[in-house]
Amino acid sequence: MLLARPSAHAAWGALAAALAALLLMQIWAGSSLRGLYADGAYYAEQLLLRQSFDVIEPSRWTSQMLMQAPVVLAMAAGWTSPHAVALCLSLSTTLVPLLLTLPCLVLLPRGERHYALFPIFVFLAASMSAGFASVADGPTAAAYAWLLLLLIIFGPLTPWRLAAILLLAAGALRLHEATAFLGPILAFACLERGRSEGARLVRAILGLSAILILAGCAVAVYDVLHPRVAANRASFVQDLMGLRWLLLDSHHVNMTAAIGVVGLIMLPIIALPGRARTIAMAAAGSLLMALAVPALVVPPFPPGAFAARNNACLMTGPAMLLLLTVRRRRPALPGGLTVTATMLTAMLGITVAVADGADTAGWLSYTQAMTMALKDGRGVVPWETALAGLPPRQRQAMARYAWPWTTPLMSLWLAPGARIETIIANPPGYTWQPFDPEAMRPALAAADTPPSRSGFVALLDP
Repeated sequence: MLLARPSAHAAWGALAAALAALLLMQIWAGSSLRGLYADGAYYAEQLLLRQSFDVIEPSRWTSQMLMQAPVVLAMAAGWTSPHAVALCLSLSTTLVPLLLTLPCLVLLPRGERHYALFPIFVFLAASMSAGFASVADGPTAAAYAWLLLLLIIFGPLTPWRLAAILLLAAGALRLHEATAFLGPILAFACLERGRSEGARLVRAILGLSAILILAGCAVAVYDVLHPRVAANRASFVQDLMGLRWLLLDSHHVNMTAAIGVVGLIMLPIIALPGRARTIAMAAAGSLLMALAVPALVVPPFPPGAFAARNNACLMTGPAMLLLLTVRRRRPALPGGLTVTATMLTAMLGITVAVADGADTAGWLSYTQAMTMALKDGRGVVPWETALAGLPPRQRQAMARYAWPWTTPLMSLWLAPGARIETIIANPPGYTWQPFDPEAMRPALAAADTPPSRSGFVALLDP
């Protein structure tokens, strides 16, 4: 059965099912407030206080605006409670990269739809490796760049398509530092497409788009050389070169990243001849599906997801060059090769969906442990005291999922019944935090702190 070659319809159906399963897992992750992991808790606080956008990294203005826009719209519609703001941000940061990737399936002409596998594979193999740290901007920037590239090189350049290209090119002025190397590829695509178009207005719009993208490239180069916080650039390089995005030791493995690496290693299978490709595909599929088992057993490694925050951008560059090369040489790929690539991507998607669900289950063990510690304490509780009062399993969850400086903020977001009576302090040794928990002692001592937005804001911004 495994050696039977699936039809094209079956392959695309399997991919659609895998992406649907992943979408459900991502909705579950966002609904569980997993988007508050790492800097997400701080962004949620700033959005609540400002009741508007808060772009902390100017070099990623477009990416951050895209992820925050749903939250700002929700607040404008009256969803201003602390929980609503946190929930909207969590859902937005989790879903935006996937929702920017899915249109790739419908943007392409029917005869060239197989090229959508490039951005989808990059999303599954690289973007999802940072899925636990969804507040990171890299996956959103990568999906944005793919959307722009496909609009440029595929399909008729209708007025709405040209308008979309120009708008997205303008957004590339402050998209992400990765525009430093993605920008030249996108600008080349604009100029190359312009050469094949006869209408002067079309060529002018594509030329202007190329200029905007190259300007964004120059801005990105400057941002790389002069980062807002130099330590952030240094930590990214260390995380990347030290493979911290994949594993720390045998007990700390980013399983979603590991699955992506295996999928990437298996890609050459699609170049094998007929029967050999079918046999290799069956073996590869079995191995990929088997990885779902350790994904369910190995505890998540959230810091690895944060270390993988720019993997999608790094993979997007060579993948774009490969797409442009393949399309120039062979616009229509052989059917067997396309079916194999589609099935491989589908199996990768199913395995990634399982791993992502396991990550969310692990995160929920942390939120339950936090809730238990918050119920048992009162006032400002030292980290060691909070852990000592928990059963061993909950104690492990607290230690595994707590971001170094956000535990006091998470105490507010996860307050039982939204009644803020307890704040758990950060672990010893972490000095920076967005507010001083000790300054909140008088307010916490008062009974029945109001669960309203005004009460929440009064604590953060007295």
